[in-house]
Amino acid sequence: MKIAILNISIGEYICFWKKFYLSAEKNFLIDCDKEYFVFTDSAFLYQETDKKVHKIYCEDMGWPYNTMKRFHLFLSIEKELMKFDYVIFVNANAVFRQCVTSKIVLTCKDIITVEHPGMHFKKKEELPFEVREESSAFVPMEQRDIYVQGALIGGYIPQFMEFIKKMDQWIGEDLKKGIVAVWHDESFLNKYVAENKNVQVLGWQYLKYEEYVMPYQPVIELRNKKKYLTKANGRFKGRNAWYSGIYLWIRNMKWRIGIKMGKYKRCNILDKDSYIDLDIRENRVC
Repeated sequence: MKIAILNISIGEYICFWKKFYLSAEKNFLIDCDKEYFVFTDSAFLYQETDKKVHKIYCEDMGWPYNTMKRFHLFLSIEKELMKFDYVIFVNANAVFRQCVTSKIVLTCKDIITVEHPGMHFKKKEELPFEVREESSAFVPMEQRDIYVQGALIGGYIPQFMEFIKKMDQWIGEDLKKGIVAVWHDESFLNKYVAENKNVQVLGWQYLKYEEYVMPYQPVIELRNKKKYLTKANGRFKGRNAWYSGIYLWIRNMKWRIGIKMGKYKRCNILDKDSYIDLDIRENRVC
């Protein structure tokens, strides 16, 4: 199976690439023929002389457009992607912690993504969907079920190309109206998931933030941007940084207490082969 792995390492995010690549080579889709497409403005890319690493120059569009326009970037290499069986995008700050095979995608639906690990225990009305009706990313309350994370998106080539064209269209419509969705490209992804049944939503245990205390070993860990980025896109400064720090401390303390009291059992989700096959919208599994 030929798989194209998409990576956006613009600006400071290039610092994540080496570990992303090395961990993917060691653990991610180990039975597949993988090639990497890296969108970057960096003059140097680790392993850029490797035939399976494709460096694609991309100007720094600034925040939030480096993330919002990701689907437009993907469409720019449509001809190259059509040579593959499957395409998967993973956030630049990802590290692949567990060894997984093609089963993680072969047993799934046309499109694959993952439930947001920070939103699993929130009430329906607390999930951060786009609420402005004038936005193309708007999701009505009755469709707000599971909130997914934009850190992992993949699919079989024909369906994935249709998906990214729809996403690019929606984002373009909003930008023409001067609207920036509340969580940028992730808001549109959640709109798509809410409206389409061809999307496989993997459980929140597949993904973990480095700074989160959790009782499980994830497939993918997202490295803490505050530790590695000096600017962090201006999102972690002043009062916002103070509030987020307090929230994280309280959240992790609850998990530590819960784990110690046996409320949350330590587990390895890949010990349960059947779990990979489940769409958690239809069958929630802890």
